[in-house]
Amino acid sequence: MTRIIRCDAVVPEPTTAAALVTWTYRDQKADAVTGKALVLPGAIPHHRSRPPARSRDGCASLARYGALGAVIPGTGHAQRPVLHRDAETVHDAVVALSAADPLGALLLVRHGKSGEPPDHHRGLVPVPEPVRRLRGRREEIVEDSTLPEEGHLEAVATADGGTAWVERLHPFCPLRYWPTLESVAEARIEYRTWRRALGALADTLPSLKRWRIVGIGA
Repeated sequence: MTRIIRCDAVVPEPTTAAALVTWTYRDQKADAVTGKALVLPGAIPHHRSRPPARSRDGCASLARYGALGAVIPGTGHAQRPVLHRDAETVHDAVVALSAADPLGALLLVRHGKSGEPPDHHRGLVPVPEPVRRLRGRREEIVEDSTLPEEGHLEAVATADGGTAWVERLHPFCPLRYWPTLESVAEARIEYRTWRRALGALADTLPSLKRWRIVGIGA
């Protein structure tokens, strides 16, 4: 006689802290579902998640029905958002982290929603480019002019066949380096802040049901 043993044990899937944060905010939308906001000082702006704008006069719905050729009744009124327990645990940990590191927690949420880490500008070398400005709706290169060195004259032919010595202006295009050293430094500060918060989150997270953190992922 064969005996069947049922096992309901769940083996956690390995993941990185960066991928876990992306899953929490981009896929699960834990901040919008729970409604729990970060603890942020007034100096740091916090953009709450808002549902997309909808047409109130019904024109958008009529246009959609016309494109489909049918009216498909929705079931949104009978549904409710379901959040995975692990996503709620991660968001609670980020909210707790925001009390000590508000900027780091805010960067975790923002880059978790985009799924991309901050740009570190690794190996980037600023390069010169012409200075441009907007004239109306058209962008043009800025041109300037300068006098030659003192005492330097140029020979110019006159109308009567003679020669005149004049100081001629030399046009030139101003250059600037992009990205600037200041912008590179600011980007790397943002990256370090985000990575530090990611490590702090990985160290303070309790055991999860579906996931198991195996590294930072950055």
